[in-house]
Amino acid sequence: LAFVAAMLARVRDASLAFVAVDMRGSFTPAAPLLPPLAAAAFVVGLVDVARRWREPVAQLLALWIASVVAIGALSEFTPAGQRYPMAVPAAALVAALGASWLVRAASRLGSRAGVVMAALVLVALAAEGAVQAERYFVRSPPWVGARRDVNGEIARAGATALRLNASHLSPGDLASRAAQARAAAPDLPIVVD
Repeated sequence: LAFVAAMLARVRDASLAFVAVDMRGSFTPAAPLLPPLAAAAFVVGLVDVARRWREPVAQLLALWIASVVAIGALSEFTPAGQRYPMAVPAAALVAALGASWLVRAASRLGSRAGVVMAALVLVALAAEGAVQAERYFVRSPPWVGARRDVNGEIARAGATALRLNASHLSPGDLASRAAQARAAAPDLPIVVD
């Protein structure tokens, strides 16, 4: 019974990694797969997929998402970020179905309402894309890697210690970052938070 409860908790976390639960491991900084507005469209899209469950496209998308959830639930550090790249196309399609459903629903109120909803969806997603691009390219560029993080930590710590934030790192990633930190500043102690 404890195993079943633990497995259900892993399935819950693996499912919510699309919209709410921060992924772990190589997904840095820790965040859900989808940003907030795309996540909302994804949830609406899941409802639309469930509503169309007899259609082959809906079945394929449901199977795709379910297989990623199963793989994520069976991972060591659920939800492990490295398990989710294969879900990106399906998540984007489901979110697009959700956004399309919102526009279709508004269109039933009149053509002007449909146009307004389409414009709102486009503006909201473009704004969210701009925020995500700034986050990715400006605030935490991944191509700089751990050496930038370590050097930043050295500067902030006043060269007395290296602080490594382990909240979003797997043990392997933490060991790799610690080795890079040791190479960057062999005389400083490493503090893991």
